[in-house]
Amino acid sequence: MKKLIGAAIATLAVISVPAQAEGETHHRDLGDIYTQCGLGGLIAPKIPWLAVTTNIVWDLGLTATSSEITSPNSCKGSSAQAAALILETYPALERELAQGSGEHIDALLSTASCGGESRGEMSSALRAELSGLANQADYSQQSRLDHAKGFYAAFARQADAHACNLS
Repeated sequence: MKKLIGAAIATLAVISVPAQAEGETHHRDLGDIYTQCGLGGLIAPKIPWLAVTTNIVWDLGLTATSSEITSPNSCKGSSAQAAALILETYPALERELAQGSGEHIDALLSTASCGGESRGEMSSALRAELSGLANQADYSQQSRLDHAKGFYAAFARQADAHACNLS
């Protein structure tokens, strides 16, 4: 309960941060960062209060702020959202692809606006891509970042092949 109250207070504080004056050379304000970056920006891009709350509860907003600091404007566009989602949830994506479905796969497919029949086809194609990646001789020695990079490349190929919109 204390964590929920703290998250609500932090949410209100972040949302109430005023926008920066035009012409300043600072990064976007925290409200924009917490609504457009991190896990919150991925799962609730059109519901600001939920995006902010998710980012704060998930990791106190560290992922959202670090992505903005290291790569300004990296949280814009579905391509950046897909890459961040893959990096942040790679182990869960592996499990869900092996099982055939799951919320992380659904979220990933949503970043590329894959709908209807293409969702099932994309999921099957991604399962095959992941199997190919996992069967590489050096897969077990690769870092999680390397796994995520390889899977993102496969995801981008499949999104293109299935006429999804990954921009």
